[in-house]
Amino acid sequence: MNSLTDSKIPIKNLYYMLCYAWGHLAEKDMADVAREDEKDIKHLLTRILLVKLRSLIKRGFYREYKSYQKETGTLKGRILFQDSINTFSFKKGKMHCEFEEMNHGIVHN
Repeated sequence: MNSLTDSKIPIKNLYYMLCYAWGHLAEKDMADVAREDEKDIKHLLTRILLVKLRSLIKRGFYREYKSYQKETGTLKGRILFQDSINTFSFKKGKMHCEFEEMNHGIVHN
């Protein structure tokens, strides 16, 4: 027996308790919990997820600089002369470089 789906606790009370437990009381009015089609906790949590994702997409994802080392034909960042000499990459018109780029693909996201 699933206690969340079979309980007689109103959905909006569960939502307010979750807001309190998660420390997001300021956002308690973000999702409309008084709607009539709200039958169970799964629909409520799905709507909360959608609302939070919309605001996150509008604000933008967290970005961070990531360090790369590769052999490239365009010079950028710091040139790694020792690696370039060891692999004779300068004869191919390329050099080993170490550089940083802004990236969304980080652990935080």
